[in-house]
Amino acid sequence: MDAISMMAVANPMKEGSAIESGGGLTSIPHGRRRIALDLTALLPHETGVDRYMIQLVLNLGKVDQWNHYRIYVNWEDRNRLVGLLPENFRVIPLSRRSRAVRLLFQQVLLPILVGWWEADVVHSPSFIMPMVRGSQHHILTVHDMTSFTLPKCHILLRR
Repeated sequence: MDAISMMAVANPMKEGSAIESGGGLTSIPHGRRRIALDLTALLPHETGVDRYMIQLVLNLGKVDQWNHYRIYVNWEDRNRLVGLLPENFRVIPLSRRSRAVRLLFQQVLLPILVGWWEADVVHSPSFIMPMVRGSQHHILTVHDMTSFTLPKCHILLRR
């Protein structure tokens, strides 16, 4: 999430707050937002992307006690954020670390859950987002493009 998006999410009452949606910027109406973050890509040994995801959540917790957050994690990571977030954050362990189970969660269960919860924004901070997304605004973070620019440096699955 870039600085403008983070500020819009963290300060919904500020005049002119906006998030990126589809083809342009959409104003956020006043009021509490429901924001979902998919942290199911966390690995057992922290990578740079893992650090980014954890720090994003921790820093949102420091600046935003207004909006409601649901942080979806793997069962194995359920204790990673315990005691570190304010009451408006809820960590929900739903997936497993296995790639097949995680893919099923990301592509099927996540869209159902965020639709049921009526999330306003869903952030997928690790390269993959659901192909079917419903009416929620969706933010996808792509950390680098080396799988496209240097495909031979990646295994076939990541090209």
